[in-house]
Amino acid sequence: MLQVELQRELEELSRERDAYINFEKGILRNREDMKGKRRQSTEGLGEYDLEGDEDEWQDLTKRVTELDEEEAKLRKVLAEKEQELEDRRKEEQQMDDKEREVDRLETEQVGRALMTAGR
Repeated sequence: MLQVELQRELEELSRERDAYINFEKGILRNREDMKGKRRQSTEGLGEYDLEGDEDEWQDLTKRVTELDEEEAKLRKVLAEKEQELEDRRKEEQQMDDKEREVDRLETEQVGRALMTAGR
Protein backbone atom coordinates (compact mmCIF):
# COMPACT_ATOMS: atom_id res chain seq x y z
CA MET A 1 0.00 0.00 0.00
CA LEU A 2 2.86 2.33 0.82
CA GLN A 3 4.44 1.61 -2.53
CA VAL A 4 1.15 2.36 -4.35
CA GLU A 5 0.74 5.62 -2.43
CA LEU A 6 4.32 6.70 -3.19
CA GLN A 7 3.85 5.77 -6.86
CA ARG A 8 0.70 7.94 -6.99
CA GLU A 9 2.52 10.90 -5.38
CA LEU A 10 5.41 10.45 -7.82
CA GLU A 11 3.04 10.61 -10.78
CA GLU A 12 1.23 13.65 -9.36
CA LEU A 13 4.49 15.49 -8.67
CA SER A 14 5.78 14.58 -12.15
CA ARG A 15 2.65 16.07 -13.76
CA GLU A 16 2.99 19.20 -11.61
CA ARG A 17 6.70 19.50 -12.52
CA ASP A 18 5.88 19.11 -16.23
CA ALA A 19 3.19 21.79 -15.93
CA TYR A 20 5.68 24.21 -14.35
CA ILE A 21 8.28 23.41 -17.01
CA ASN A 22 5.74 24.07 -19.79
CA PHE A 23 4.65 27.28 -18.08
CA GLU A 24 8.25 28.48 -17.86
CA LYS A 25 8.85 27.60 -21.52
CA GLY A 26 5.75 29.60 -22.45
CA ILE A 27 7.02 32.61 -20.54
CA LEU A 28 10.42 32.35 -22.22
CA ARG A 29 8.79 32.07 -25.68
CA ASN A 30 6.62 35.07 -24.94
CA ARG A 31 9.64 37.03 -23.77
CA GLU A 32 11.54 36.14 -26.94
CA ASP A 33 8.53 37.08 -29.09
CA MET A 34 8.34 40.47 -27.37
CA LYS A 35 12.07 41.05 -27.91
CA GLY A 36 11.63 40.21 -31.59
CA LYS A 37 8.71 42.61 -31.89
CA ARG A 38 10.74 45.36 -30.25
CA ARG A 39 13.58 44.81 -32.68
CA GLN A 40 11.12 44.97 -35.58
CA SER A 41 9.36 48.07 -34.32
CA THR A 42 10.50 51.39 -35.66
CA GLU A 43 12.68 53.70 -33.66
CA GLY A 44 10.72 55.83 -31.22
CA LEU A 45 8.38 53.09 -30.08
CA GLY A 46 10.79 50.31 -29.18
CA GLU A 47 12.94 52.55 -27.06
CA TYR A 48 9.90 53.26 -24.86
CA ASP A 49 8.89 49.58 -24.76
CA LEU A 50 5.59 50.38 -26.49
CA GLU A 51 3.71 48.24 -28.93
CA GLY A 52 2.43 49.61 -32.21
CA ASP A 53 3.82 51.07 -35.36
CA GLU A 54 5.00 54.52 -36.36
CA ASP A 55 1.60 55.45 -37.88
CA GLU A 56 -0.14 54.76 -34.58
CA TRP A 57 2.51 56.79 -32.77
CA GLN A 58 2.02 59.71 -35.18
CA ASP A 59 -1.77 59.49 -34.79
CA LEU A 60 -1.41 59.60 -31.02
CA THR A 61 1.04 62.49 -31.19
CA LYS A 62 -1.34 64.37 -33.50
CA ARG A 63 -4.24 63.72 -31.10
CA VAL A 64 -2.19 65.02 -28.17
CA THR A 65 -1.43 68.17 -30.14
CA GLU A 66 -5.12 68.61 -30.98
CA LEU A 67 -6.06 68.14 -27.33
CA ASP A 68 -3.42 70.67 -26.26
CA GLU A 69 -4.84 73.19 -28.72
CA GLU A 70 -8.38 72.52 -27.50
CA GLU A 71 -7.23 72.95 -23.91
CA ALA A 72 -5.64 76.30 -24.79
CA LYS A 73 -8.88 77.46 -26.44
CA LEU A 74 -10.93 76.35 -23.44
CA ARG A 75 -8.57 78.11 -21.05
CA LYS A 76 -8.96 81.29 -23.12
CA VAL A 77 -12.76 80.99 -23.03
CA LEU A 78 -12.61 80.35 -19.28
CA ALA A 79 -10.46 83.46 -18.75
CA GLU A 80 -12.93 85.52 -20.80
CA LYS A 81 -15.90 84.20 -18.82
CA GLU A 82 -14.11 84.86 -15.53
CA GLN A 83 -13.43 88.43 -16.67
CA GLU A 84 -17.10 88.86 -17.62
CA LEU A 85 -18.11 87.57 -14.20
CA GLU A 86 -15.73 89.98 -12.49
CA ASP A 87 -17.12 92.87 -14.59
CA ARG A 88 -20.68 91.89 -13.65
CA ARG A 89 -19.74 91.76 -9.98
CA LYS A 90 -18.23 95.25 -10.20
CA GLU A 91 -21.36 96.56 -11.94
CA GLU A 92 -23.54 94.93 -9.28
CA GLN A 93 -21.44 96.49 -6.52
CA GLN A 94 -21.73 99.91 -8.17
CA MET A 95 -25.53 99.49 -8.44
CA ASP A 96 -25.71 98.48 -4.77
CA ASP A 97 -23.63 101.52 -3.81
CA LYS A 98 -25.90 103.82 -5.86
CA GLU A 99 -29.02 102.27 -4.29
CA ARG A 100 -27.65 102.86 -0.79
CA GLU A 101 -26.80 106.44 -1.70
CA VAL A 102 -30.33 107.02 -3.08
CA ASP A 103 -31.84 105.48 0.07
CA ARG A 104 -29.64 107.68 2.25
CA LEU A 105 -30.61 110.81 0.33
CA GLU A 106 -34.32 109.93 0.49
CA THR A 107 -34.05 109.33 4.22
CA GLU A 108 -32.35 112.71 4.68
CA GLN A 109 -35.04 114.44 2.58
CA VAL A 110 -37.84 112.78 4.57
CA GLY A 111 -36.11 113.79 7.80
CA ARG A 112 -35.77 117.40 6.65
CA ALA A 113 -39.39 117.46 5.50
CA LEU A 114 -40.52 116.18 8.89
CA MET A 115 -38.37 118.73 10.67
CA THR A 116 -39.74 121.52 8.48
CA ALA A 117 -43.32 120.35 9.01
CA GLY A 118 -42.77 120.12 12.75
CA ARG A 119 -41.70 123.78 13.09
